[in-house]
Amino acid sequence: MQTPRRQRLVLVTVALCVIATACGSDKPKATGATAPPVVKDVPKQWSAQGIQDLKDLAGRLAKSDAKFCADLGITSTDDYRLSLTTLQKAKEIPESIGSCTAGEESLEIAIFSDNKHRDTFIEERRWILCSLSRQRNVGFPGLRFAVGDSWTIQPDSQTVALDIAEVLDGDYKVAPCPEVKDTDWDRGAVDTIRDLAKKLNAAGYKCPFAVDDKDLARNERRYVEIGLPGALGSCDADFGALGAPTFGLVAFAQGSTPADVFIPNQLQELCSGGADVRHIRGSNWVAFVVGEKIADVVADVLDGKVSETRCPPLPTTTKGSSTTAPGATSTPSTKETKP
Repeated sequence: MQTPRRQRLVLVTVALCVIATACGSDKPKATGATAPPVVKDVPKQWSAQGIQDLKDLAGRLAKSDAKFCADLGITSTDDYRLSLTTLQKAKEIPESIGSCTAGEESLEIAIFSDNKHRDTFIEERRWILCSLSRQRNVGFPGLRFAVGDSWTIQPDSQTVALDIAEVLDGDYKVAPCPEVKDTDWDRGAVDTIRDLAKKLNAAGYKCPFAVDDKDLARNERRYVEIGLPGALGSCDADFGALGAPTFGLVAFAQGSTPADVFIPNQLQELCSGGADVRHIRGSNWVAFVVGEKIADVVADVLDGKVSETRCPPLPTTTKGSSTTAPGATSTPSTKETKP
């Protein structure tokens, strides 16, 4: 079973620190290199409109259900000049720039005079950081943004970028490094499991849904072996007297690990914990839940079918015998009712 929201490793933060050699203090450190000519073009102060637009975006995020960006700080133009001495190829200067947090992730908000400058800024940053990553063998996957009319917000993960884009009625944009394949979950699969969570919420079963972090999931042993579906997610839905168990939502996409391969492997892993795991099948998705009654509720709300597959009984331990690890030698039955 997936956790409600896995704490993201500091992969992107560490990578950026290594690439930019600017970690270790609140302000970026100069690297000893000559400042690029663009430094002289940074204004003494950001435009008043740029600062106001920055505050407006942060305010909308802070008032959202997610309550992102309640700690906005506006980057001084002096600090921004200093950052340009680290990334010397940077030329695109925003109208204002600031930062705040969204859970465990840092957000950078940048305001531009128009969308052309916004897009140039994104492409320039992608090219600089991906080039440096290759040179220093960092393995940086790329950048994710929520974008809107003349603004960008850059978090670490696809999940948070999608959340921000939804709150601000913006769009999601990924800027991957060319050498990295399958940076993100399939967007259609993400939409599928998000829609499933919305159905649960609409039916009164609160489902604070989260898409799993693909940068982390791709490195898990079981997924290294069998590959990944189109998207993975989870929530702790509130089923009242039946409880609020964590359960997983999975969608499949063209080119992803197919359902007939993924489901039995995932079920075997989940059954090893000893819970009464059931799964509900849809046309291109599956939900893993705990307990027969909750499975029936979920199937009804999501218009799916509960599989007949059950977790096998756990081996019993008799006095004086060695303990068998749950699920170590057992696999679930594969008999299943087709959805």
